[in-house]
Order: sequence, then structure tokens, then C-alpha cells
Amino acid sequence: MAEKTFVDGFIAKLPHAKAPDFVVAHLSIKAKELIAFIEKYQKPDGWLNLDLLKSKDGQKIYAVLNDWKPEQKNSSPSVVPEYPVEEIDESGIPF
Repeated sequence: MAEKTFVDGFIAKLPHAKAPDFVVAHLSIKAKELIAFIEKYQKPDGWLNLDLLKSKDGQKIYAVLNDWKPEQKNSSPSVVPEYPVEEIDESGIPF
């Protein structure tokens, strides 16, 4: 299992007991720390993926960097099948 990179400047908390059902989480952001984290980890296209996880006991939530990358496919040239070439008699074509 890869080591988790916790998000600097980002705190997530479960809603308090009297919060309405539609409240999913309470988020706190320390702008300077989060901006530095974003600048450090953002992808070349400007995106940064985070996962919001729940602790094993289910009492806390936290954010970690999602640094998953797709596997590089082999860049071997694809094999193009060869088909037999038939000679066409063009005298029978009306155009």
C-alpha cells in the first residue's frame, strides 16, 4: 500500500449531531498552506485529485492526495493485417 499524503491546510470534520441530514461534512481551509500544497502537487494540466476518507473507527474524516496514474501502455507499433489485393477490371465500371 502506498504511503498517504495528507492535504496541508485542509481539515474535514463530520457534521455535529444536530446538523441537518443534507450536511455531509464541515471543511476548514488554511489558504496559504493549501495553496502551497496545490502548487506542489498539481498535475501539468492544473488538476489535483483528493480523496476524502473515513477513519477505521468511523469517527473522523480526512483528505489525502490521490496520485493514481494509469499504467503506460506499450508503445510498440500495432500490427496492420495485410489483405490480398485484387485486380479490378475498370472497363466494366460505368463512371
